[in-house]
Amino acid sequence: MNETPHNDIARLPAQTKRISAIITILFFCAITSTVLVSSWIITFLFTKNLNQESFTPQDSPPLAIIKNTGALILSSSSPSLFLSSEGSFDPDGGLLTYEWAITAGPTTAHITPPFIVSHDAYYTAHTSLLASSGIWIITLTVTDNENKTVSASLPITVE
Repeated sequence: MNETPHNDIARLPAQTKRISAIITILFFCAITSTVLVSSWIITFLFTKNLNQESFTPQDSPPLAIIKNTGALILSSSSPSLFLSSEGSFDPDGGLLTYEWAITAGPTTAHITPPFIVSHDAYYTAHTSLLASSGIWIITLTVTDNENKTVSASLPITVE
C-alpha cells in the first residue's frame, strides 16, 4: 500500500492536539510565573532594608526662617517686635535648637555684638535692649541633632 506523506500533526487525533496545546500553555505559564516570582524575590532582597531615611537626604543642614508679626521698626510708639522661628526645619527630621543673637548694631550701642538674647523658638525684640537709634541685625541660628548649623538674619531699625 502506497501512502501519501501527510503532516504528522494532521494525523494526530483531536484529543492529542488539545493535550499538546494545553502542555504548551502550561509550560508558557510556568516559565512566566517563574520569571515573575524571581523578579519579586530579587526586588524584595534589594529593597527589604529600605525605609523613609533611604529616600531622605542624609546629613543635610537645617533651614532657618525668621517670621515677624509687624514692621521692622522699633520706636516709642511701637517698642517691641515679635520674631518667630516658625517654618525652620531639619530635612533629616532631627530636633532643632535655637539661638537668637544681636550680631550688629550702631557704634554707639551699649552692647557688643554678638550678644545672645534667647535660646527659645521665639524672641521679642524690645527698645529696652536695643536702646540706640540705628540699624540692628538680629540673627537666628538653628542647630540640628547632627550639630549642623545655619543662620538667618533680619535688620531692625530703631528710631
